[in-house]
Amino acid sequence: MVRILCGVLGLVVVVGAASADEVEKPKLTGEYLTHHARVAAALEKHSALAIYEGLPHQEVEWKLLQSELKTKKTVTFHDYPFYAESLPMKKEDFKMVTATFSNSASFRDYRIKLCGEFHPDYCLEWKVGKETWRALVCLGCQDVIFDGPGGLRLLCELNADAYKKLKPVVTAYRKNRPGDPKKLFP
Repeated sequence: MVRILCGVLGLVVVVGAASADEVEKPKLTGEYLTHHARVAAALEKHSALAIYEGLPHQEVEWKLLQSELKTKKTVTFHDYPFYAESLPMKKEDFKMVTATFSNSASFRDYRIKLCGEFHPDYCLEWKVGKETWRALVCLGCQDVIFDGPGGLRLLCELNADAYKKLKPVVTAYRKNRPGDPKKLFP
């Protein structure tokens, strides 16, 4: 009986350790890396970059979201609403954002979080010839959804260094969304 109990306990420890390692992957691997290579190759050829500001959060700011949807012009990307006005970016910001999103080292594999439903605070949109590539960015949980031609969809997260560089740049383009940005993006 003791042998069985020790064997089961050992199996739980080994499985638990493997699960912890899987959760803590520091970079993109496997399919994530393969799909990001397509994104990076496309972004190198971009001809334009636009930034769209996301509306209030669909769970935390429900009433404010409903008010904004009724009173503001919006566009929808991947079923998420954004203010219709694309905001022009400064050239140096344009270069930094594109370099960050083109570099696979800026990302790691997606991990499930307990912070609620994905909510994009910004949509970055690159034009590459006739193609459109987008990155929907949640600054609360650092998740990114890449969306590209041919049904490409990649969910991953910004690593800590990329997030620290990117956050002040994109939040400088906050124009329409009501509320205290310090509460939204601590």
